[in-house]
Amino acid sequence: MASDRRLGPRKQVTLEVLVSDRKRGAKSCLTRDISLDGAFIETKNVALKKKANIELILKIPSNRGPTDHALKAKVASVEKHGATVIFGNLEEQTYKALVDLLYPQE
Repeated sequence: MASDRRLGPRKQVTLEVLVSDRKRGAKSCLTRDISLDGAFIETKNVALKKKANIELILKIPSNRGPTDHALKAKVASVEKHGATVIFGNLEEQTYKALVDLLYPQE
């Protein structure tokens, strides 16, 4: 399986995300789309390298306001205006927040 193959369906959702790696520090970016497995992050001022391990802080909206969720990710592919990242193991709260965001109960 190719490393940038989408593992789950993505939805177009714009979230604030703080992207950091050990060399460049933290930079503010936005997601273009997201799934339970990964996201495409618009990286205007951030140069990411394929296969790099990074840390993210996603600001996920909820009924009580946005909450920050820290997670690890790996860069699967890099394009001119962004990068596809695959999430590492998600903590239960982060997983639940993403499920609530992507699959709201009607």
